[in-house]
Order: sequence, then structure tokens, then C-alpha cells
Amino acid sequence: MLASGQSPTISGRVIDGQTGEPLVYATVALGHKPVGTITNLEGEFDFHVPEGHRDDQLVVSMLGYVDFTISISEALVMSPLLIRLQPGQTILNEVTITGKLSPGEMLRVALKRIEKNYPMEPVEMAAFYRETRQVNDDYVSLLEAAVRIYDKDYRAPKDRTKLRERVALVEVRRTLEYDYELEKYFSQYNLLEDLLLENFVKYRGFSNEEAFYKHLKKKRVPGYNNRPITMLYLQEPGYDLKIYIDEKFAIRKIVFKYGDGQQPLFAFTRRHLQSRAMYVSKELEFQEYKGRLYLKYIAARYHYTWQDMRKDLPVLTTTVEQALLVNELNTDNPQWISNKEKMRHYGLQFQHKAYNKQFWDSYNTIKEMPLNRKVVADLEKYLPLEQQFASFRE
Repeated sequence: MLASGQSPTISGRVIDGQTGEPLVYATVALGHKPVGTITNLEGEFDFHVPEGHRDDQLVVSMLGYVDFTISISEALVMSPLLIRLQPGQTILNEVTITGKLSPGEMLRVALKRIEKNYPMEPVEMAAFYRETRQVNDDYVSLLEAAVRIYDKDYRAPKDRTKLRERVALVEVRRTLEYDYELEKYFSQYNLLEDLLLENFVKYRGFSNEEAFYKHLKKKRVPGYNNRPITMLYLQEPGYDLKIYIDEKFAIRKIVFKYGDGQQPLFAFTRRHLQSRAMYVSKELEFQEYKGRLYLKYIAARYHYTWQDMRKDLPVLTTTVEQALLVNELNTDNPQWISNKEKMRHYGLQFQHKAYNKQFWDSYNTIKEMPLNRKVVADLEKYLPLEQQFASFRE
């Protein structure tokens, strides 16, 4: 069982070494082991060092940049760190087998090689989940969960809509519920399940239409630690897709943005209210361990406008943001999650447990992402976050 105990903490901020811009979702890990965290929207991180690893190294890495390495002992003394990652070399012109293939052929090869590049044996993952909900310009709720995920393998699913991972809730904390009147604007189902289903690789979520593969383009770009990688891309008004494929024809990262915020992507009606999806963004990245690629993080953002169909007038806008960080892998003795332990299909806000502050003080989360001062101010209008978390008792 993956556990969390009291541990020293390294804090810092990761920025582009040339522009000074914060680097979002940079990996902060224990050596090149599958234990770590990622940076938030401001490039910040807190990394709780597991017991017995003071003699190891801290490695900060990101696609397109050269790795930064420092000893754990030195980092603890210097914390908080300001880490300037240097961009990788700009284009590498060497001839590779991937250069002989069209972008569409490259993606098809990568999809055929999923079972060679991704785990085909069970793995247990410790992960952190965050979900925020926003009405107009105000954040109305925050939910965070520490979970265990049992993943059997990356075989092609028979049903892409059915979750294959088994997930157990370890700890949950959340703010007080938003106004009753707002409930109708948000799904009461388990949104963590929905987010896991957005793993395009595991659930084979790419289009089968020939036109999709025909219109893909490609170019060589800096990859991890100055190694080249191929970026397949498709960019049209309101549609932006990037797929990064390495020399093993493994998909390492996907970034997808859909919608221009002006024209609805799709709509559905609930009684007299019509919800119009205006913008969707998704991002996921994998980490390499023992020759296989495992999920590192997955994030999504959905923005809707609501219309009163009786009066044909706009009502409000809602935004849901989600992020899941895998902060530890267990491939040696993964523990099966029983039906009794497994989380339910209804919303996590109804599955909360008593707030365990000691646990959260040393658990590797995504530091205040997407929380910033405005979000905290919105959520603390009536009561500090810690008091809201602590109000839930078993």
C-alpha cells in the first residue's frame, strides 16, 4: 500500500531560462524515479521528500527543456528554489525512420505500438485529484482527493465509455457546498471517472476518419533533455491538437483545445435551460519508467454558457477545471482494489470523509493549481478554507 508520512519539503518555482515565464506542468521528481509532483500555473511547487531519500537527487524536467538536477540535501538548504530551465536546441535535422513516414502514418504506427510502449502488467498509482467549479467570474467550490488507482493494462477496451481502472478514495477534502440553486448547472456524477476516460491513448480516443490522418502535419522539435521529438499537429480556427511522439513511436504528450468561445461546440437542454459548450481544453503527459510509459498527469477545462429557452436570454456561465497528478507508481506489488473499496459512480462531493489535516500536510499535491489569490478569496467569503475542510467529520 502506498503511504504518506511526515517529510521535509522542498519548495520552488520553475521558469523559462530565457524569457522568465513560469513553466506549467514541469515535472519535479526524485531522481528519475516515479515519485514526484508537477508545477502549477505559476510554475510553483512543493515537494515532500519521502523518508530515506535525503541522499538522492531532485530532477526537474519538461518537454522542450534541458533537465535541472540538484541533490536533495542541497535543495533542502536552499529552499525555496528558483529554477531556470534552459530551452533545448532548436531543430535537429538528423534523418530518422520517422522522417520517412507521413504524419498520419506515424500516428497509426504509434497506436499499433501501444501494447509495446505502455504497461501490460498491473500497476498501482497514488494520485492527487483537484476539481474546481466556477459561476460567471466567481469560484464556488473546490474538491481535492488523494486516491489509489489500480490499472490492469493498456489493452484496447471493448467499451471506450466504461472505466477500466479501479479507483479507491484515500482522503477527500472540500469546501462547503455552493448555493442549492446552483446545483442544476453542474453534473452530480463522478467527474474523476470522466477525466480518466480522457486518456486518449488507453481508451484509443483518436478519430477513425481518414480525413483526420490526412490533414495532420509534423515537425521536429526539442524533446526531453535535448533529445528530439516529433510533434504532429492539426491547427484550424477553434481547433488545436498537438501530439508528441518519440523515437520508439510512443505518444509522450497530447495537448488539445477545441472551441473559440464564440460559437457553441454542442448543446443540450435540461428543462427550460440550454447548456452550450463554448470551449474545451485537455492535456495529458506520460512518464517513462522501466522501459514503459505511465500516466503522469491529465487535466481538462470545460466552459459553458446557459440560456433560458423560455425568454431566450443568457443566464450565466459555468467553468469546470480538473487535474489529476500521479505522484507515485508501484509496479512491484500493486494492490487490487475490491468492490467495497472502489469509489462510487456518483459525485465525489457525496463521498467525502472527515478532514485529515495531518495527511494533507505531507501529501504531494499540485501546489494551489488552479487556485490563486482570487480563487481563494472567492471561496473564503464566509469561512477560511481550513475551517471549511474541517467542518466535515465522520
